[in-house]
Amino acid sequence: MTTGGLNRARTILLLLATVIAGGCVSAGASTGVDSSSAPATDAPSPNTSLDRPLAGPVSVNGQNILHLTTTALRASRDGGRSWSDVALPRGISSSSIVSASAAPNRPIFLAARDTSGKAIHLYGLPSNNAAWTDSLLTPSWPSQAGVTGPADSVTITPGPSGFVAVTGSLRAGTSLAFNSLFVSQDDGKTFVRQESKSPDANIVWDALAFETPQQGVVVVGPTSEGLIHTSDGGATWTKSALPSMPRPGSFELGDPVVAGSTIEIPMSTQSATSANVSSFTFLVSTDGGATFSNGPVLNLPDGQSVSASDGQRTWVVSSTGATIYESADNGQTWASVKAKGLPQNLASLALAGAHSATAVVATHGCTGVKTGCWQNTYLISTTDDGRTWSQLTTN
Repeated sequence: MTTGGLNRARTILLLLATVIAGGCVSAGASTGVDSSSAPATDAPSPNTSLDRPLAGPVSVNGQNILHLTTTALRASRDGGRSWSDVALPRGISSSSIVSASAAPNRPIFLAARDTSGKAIHLYGLPSNNAAWTDSLLTPSWPSQAGVTGPADSVTITPGPSGFVAVTGSLRAGTSLAFNSLFVSQDDGKTFVRQESKSPDANIVWDALAFETPQQGVVVVGPTSEGLIHTSDGGATWTKSALPSMPRPGSFELGDPVVAGSTIEIPMSTQSATSANVSSFTFLVSTDGGATFSNGPVLNLPDGQSVSASDGQRTWVVSSTGATIYESADNGQTWASVKAKGLPQNLASLALAGAHSATAVVATHGCTGVKTGCWQNTYLISTTDDGRTWSQLTTN
């Protein structure tokens, strides 16, 4: 099982931002493989040919794609078929942007540190490209954190209607972390800080989703194996009640999927007897994330790479990239599709239409011990239910 591969499009831009600033990036932050510890190379698998890496990070959410270069922001609202230049907020450079988000019929959101490094500017550009809004958010940490520094990471999470959440996180160890949550009901024009004193919230937050402005869930823990939920908009958080779970270290929870009044959490589990075999299912909640039950199980004889779901359709890619398992009824039944041109090095997958999807491919390596590190990013897409894939460019 490849960790960090469960539709984590939002992390790609965060991981690659230091490339723009001129630093070296170890893809081990997302894949569990520390490529900086020894000389290594990594290339797309032999069943594909990718030769035009993107210069800068990319973020994908359905048909909405953002590509941040050293000088500009390019955006696509149609799955990468057409692109437009988006002027950055005045006085903001690409290197200062730490997170980005584009969702259907929602503003483009960018998060950038202020000049002090302690506060966060949340910029929003309406779909009519009228003008950037700017909200200054200042994370703060409880006294037990023992620090007053800036957030280590920033995540932007659009929710229902005009709801958007911004999380600044500060890690204090392997699993301990402090999270400063800001919520907006007006598409990011104004924010309220939710100062949670819940001990259950002092843990690494991996993926956040809100079903309503009051009810939300977070995948938590350094290995993405826990869930917490809120019923008051993030003021308090408690552990979700889960069914019998696999052994620790053998499974990973993916990004929450909100489908009406149901919250679904993808779960990939490694076989106890074979490193090449895994299974996929959803944890399902109908009470805002308070309790979850198991959905149907898909057995994967050739392992799993990434998955994507829109609450009805679900695609799961095998570890080899040769097969895509597809469901049109929320995992009740499955069909397999042989994929041509789909590599192994998938970082994320997003469904972009009835028969289309877009994937981010990330290759990485180092020429020496923590020196000469590089990472290449590619966009590929399909319009025939995953049977054939071709490379996208943002030119």
